[in-house]
Amino acid sequence: TTEILYDHGVLYVVIGDPTDTLGVAGGSALGTSQFPRDVYGPQIAVLDDPKSTIVALEADSGRMLWQKSGSDTAGYHGSSLAVRGTYAVYSTTKDLVCLDRASGRQVWRVPAPIVLKDPIGVGGVAASLVISDDAAYLADSENIRAFSLKDGTVMWKGKATLNHHKPPDVFLAAGVVWSD
Repeated sequence: TTEILYDHGVLYVVIGDPTDTLGVAGGSALGTSQFPRDVYGPQIAVLDDPKSTIVALEADSGRMLWQKSGSDTAGYHGSSLAVRGTYAVYSTTKDLVCLDRASGRQVWRVPAPIVLKDPIGVGGVAASLVISDDAAYLADSENIRAFSLKDGTVMWKGKATLNHHKPPDVFLAAGVVWSD
């Protein structure tokens, strides 16, 4: 299990392994740095064809409500599952996907390719996904985009950047979105 979300009595669980955790012991050099390589730990390779499954479970009983896998979750982008209101939204390397949170039925799927440029070559880069009542905000190493939760249309687009070894900051407060 790589991610767990809880909302209104339902556990949303992402199962899968996007990285080669079996090959960690034989990690390779990270490149030049003023810090010794062991400070960073071993570099973990991303698998060529990672598999992820998203499962919704009743928290009290453990009964499975729905499951998405295979082509539905191909290229799942880790830590991108978000749940709010009647929607569950996640990102793949190519698309942004919105599901009905109760049934798992796909509401919409739109092209939303993720760009991740690691400027210093040590990894730790990912996209950020935050959802409000009306929109999904997806940020990568170049852009933040707002998508309508109703139909997936792009509402607006702006610049975004990565933080130090972590995804871009995306904050939503009182109807205002801020990203670095």
